[in-house]
Amino acid sequence: MVANPSDKFRTQSPSYSHWMNIAIGRSKFQISLLLNAKERKITVQLYLGGDMDKKSFDRLLSYKAEAAIGHALDWRRLDGKKTSTIDLYKQCDYTDKSVQPELFDWLKTYTDRFVAFFRPIIKKL
Repeated sequence: MVANPSDKFRTQSPSYSHWMNIAIGRSKFQISLLLNAKERKITVQLYLGGDMDKKSFDRLLSYKAEAAIGHALDWRRLDGKKTSTIDLYKQCDYTDKSVQPELFDWLKTYTDRFVAFFRPIIKKL
């Protein structure tokens, strides 16, 4: 990945993990970029940690995220757990090197949209 792929967010140093986290302005909230080898998909995710009472998740539901992001999102409340997530998936064959530039562009585009849409809302929660 390019050192600074966007002016909206900064990436962490790459590792061999299957995820990368991006700070969004408040502790316990982050944008996560995920690679799921078993299901052959990549994901841009808003991760809400410490949300046992689900108040933050429920407040986010009132915003029109799908319109801003440009796709339907998977709203995962995860009742009984301390976390919640809002996910956007793309099925892909990430092992095909010819499609990897397209996948990086997809991740950048939707990470930009997640950050631009959710960051100001998260700061107000």
